[in-house]
Formats: sequence, C-alpha cells, structure tokens
Amino acid sequence: MLKRFWATAIAITLMMTVNAIPLSSTTFASVQAFDPGELEIGYATPNDRDAALKSLLTARNVIRIRGQAPKSIEARAVSDKALIVRITYPAAVANATRNDPTKELAILQDVARQLKDADRSIRYAHPRWKVAETGVPPSVAPYRQYVSVLYATNRVTDVDTKNDRRSLIALTDITYRRSKELKFGSALVRVPDTHKAGEVERPSDFSMFGLTVYKTTADEKKYFTLKEIRALDRDAFVRLIAEDNPGKSAMVFVHGYNSSFDDAIFKTAQIAFDTHFKGVPIALAWPSKHAVAAYDYDRESASFSWDALLDLLHMIRDDAKISKVYIIAHSMGNQILLDALARAQDPGKEFGVSEIIMASPDVDRDVFVKRIDQLKLLTGGLTLYASSADKAMVASHYKSGGLRAGDISKLGPVTAPGLDTIDITSLGHDPFALNHGTFSNNRSVLADIGQLLLTGTRPPGVRSPQLIPMPNNSTPSYWKYPK
Repeated sequence: MLKRFWATAIAITLMMTVNAIPLSSTTFASVQAFDPGELEIGYATPNDRDAALKSLLTARNVIRIRGQAPKSIEARAVSDKALIVRITYPAAVANATRNDPTKELAILQDVARQLKDADRSIRYAHPRWKVAETGVPPSVAPYRQYVSVLYATNRVTDVDTKNDRRSLIALTDITYRRSKELKFGSALVRVPDTHKAGEVERPSDFSMFGLTVYKTTADEKKYFTLKEIRALDRDAFVRLIAEDNPGKSAMVFVHGYNSSFDDAIFKTAQIAFDTHFKGVPIALAWPSKHAVAAYDYDRESASFSWDALLDLLHMIRDDAKISKVYIIAHSMGNQILLDALARAQDPGKEFGVSEIIMASPDVDRDVFVKRIDQLKLLTGGLTLYASSADKAMVASHYKSGGLRAGDISKLGPVTAPGLDTIDITSLGHDPFALNHGTFSNNRSVLADIGQLLLTGTRPPGVRSPQLIPMPNNSTPSYWKYPK
C-alpha cells in the first residue's frame, strides 16, 4: 500500500512539473515539401473558377514579386472550384530563393494575398505542398526537414468570429474551447537539423508567479518550429489527402490529455518523420485544455469528440479514396477511438482501417476488453503498447478508480486473440519520469511502428526479432522488450 502511495505521489508531482505529457518526412522514402512556384486557389462557384481561369492570363500585369513582374503565370483546373497556378519567378528572385523554402514561402504567400485582393471570389489561396523524393542532392537538403501535417479539429478558432477571409491562422487563434463544427487545415513543421529520433525538441522556459524568468531563444535548426497554420475548407482538405499520395495511405494521430494544438501537430510530424511514413500525416486536434489540473475537462472533451474522428475517417476513406488508413491513439485519445468505432456503421464489415495502434490507453481496462472483439471487425490489425512503469497510468487509476488498459498490473497486460500486446516497460523505466510517451520516444518502438505501417508484418516477434514471446515461444499471449 505504501509503495502505491509513493508511486502515485511521484506521478502527480511529475505531472505538475512538466508543461505536457509527451504525446503527444530527412532520411525516409518521402518528405513533404513545397512545389516551387505553385499555388492552389479555391473559388466559391464553378463559374467563378471559369472566369478566373481566363483572367489569370492577364494577372502577370498586376502581380509583383519583389517589384518585378513574374516571367509567366499558368493555370490548370483540378476540380470544378479549384485551380493550380504555376508562377515562374523573375531570374533575380529565382536565384535568391533557390534552396531556401522559407523565402519561397514568403513570396508565395505575398502572391496569394495579391491575387485575393484582386479577386474577391477567391475562397482560399495557399502554397501547394507535394511529396518529394529524398534522393535529392545535398544542395536542397533543407526540404528534407519540412513536414506538412494536415489537421482536423473541433476546437473553437477565434478567427471564425472576425469576418476575416484569411486562410492563414495564428496559433493564438486556436483555443481549447469545444466546437460542434469540425474544421480543417494544414500546418508546416520545420524539423530541426539536430533532431534525434524520438524527441520533439522544443525551446525551454522557466516561469515563476506568472513572470518568465528564463526563455530559450527559438532556433529552427535546434527546435521544432511551426512555420504556418492554414485553414482549408472540406473540399481542399480532401484534395490534399488524395493528391500526390501514390500509396493511397494516411496516418491519423489522436493525441492524449494535457495537449496543446501545437503539441498535437509536432507529435504527428515527429512520428511521421521518425517512422519514415510515406503517406499523409493527419492530426485530430481535439479540445484538450492543456493543463495538468484539467483532467476532468479533457475527459469530457474526449467524450465530446468521437463524432469528429468518425467524420474524419469517413472523409479519408470515402471522399479521398484512401485505401490504407493507420490510426495511432495515445493515452486519453484511445477513449475517442473506442467511442468512435463503437458507433461505426456496418460493424460487421471492414471499416477500411488497416492498422490501429493503441499506445498507453487511458481507458478503463474492463471497457477496453469488452470492445476488443468489435475492434477486430473494423480493422486489419490491433497493437497495444503497455507498461508497468507508466506513472500517468498509476495516477489515472487512482483518479478514476479503475485499472487502465495501458498499465500492466498484477493481473498482467491486457491480452486477447487478435490483439498484439507489447510490454515496453524495460524501454522506459526512469524513476524520475512519467514514462508515458515511450511509444514515440524510444527508437526501438518507433522502428517497430515503422515496420508495422510499412509492411503490416505480424506477429510482432517476426518484424522485431528482439521481442521476447511471453510466456513461452510455442503459445505466446504477448511480447516484451528485453531488459
């Protein structure tokens, strides 16, 4: 009893001394980058698009790029309400922006602003992102450090109430308040040059009595940086999922408790980057209050958000026609996952989810076990990462009164036919840490997730030979990492 008391005390103390529980594409097959000189422009109606297609032929006379006219402007239709506009820069501008995506982004944003000022029928205009192969020469290496993350959110965004036609959004516009409407967008993340797999490097600061005593200078070469957030309408969001996605794959990350919007975006980018994911990374940014003391608020927000995830999955599968959908849910995000799939239509048919990965699920163990059979009908594979060293699970157990599915208690881990349970205790057992983000902090687990997303190989011991079958080789009920 005394041991449990101190474990809980340590967990709560640790939670009070960190800004957020760690949730939570460089050297992989594909990365997200800008398509140089291209904008996607959306219009209110097909007639507006047709009129714009003609008028853009003369736009060269009114658009200025650093005081100069573009060499040429070309446009092509990609849907009944959208165009892709290709801008050829003046020679001096082309030379100045070569291999510098930050400068190019600023130019494209300025051109988008000029086009919107000239044509009030434009609903949105933003730089077009594409998948670029990593077999590029070192001169364009900076492109490797950019990850484009799409997001769906049911957070209230203050920009909605300003009658503002901008597509760019400030981070401060995105709140923790709940919205009945699901909104969409894209976020461009700069991964630091010195990035270490498993980490989301962020500037540190120290505050006391509301005053900032110390704050690290932001440096995109050292820390994850959010370069921009851009709002998208539903049609544009679906197009970005479907376009430049030859593998027809998407990874949806559902974050956990005590997470800000940028926490969710950065963690999604880090997982995609470190697992070498080739498809489109998407974050479901549900309205967590991002405060240690707001556990109950977050729990209610999770209950509020199941339909947001279900709507997003239908969009990915039915509208974008994506055939390979992978879901990674962390901590309280698993409550949203379970509630959404429990309400999925036609549960006897495959829901179109290739893999579901449940990391440290902050879900009642009994509820989780009851839902396993239903989950198996909706996906091609189920994987659970659990740990007996996860102090957040201990704190949640005492808070809620029930054992958590992400914990390994005296009863052992949750196991069931068709569920691949992996004990990651040995990879994260720091007595002075929460050990709640081991699934995305440890290279071995990231490698296992990467192989699972890439190949779908199972059982786990085949794709990750270091895993030990438990209780024995002949009839394992789960696997564990060696000490």
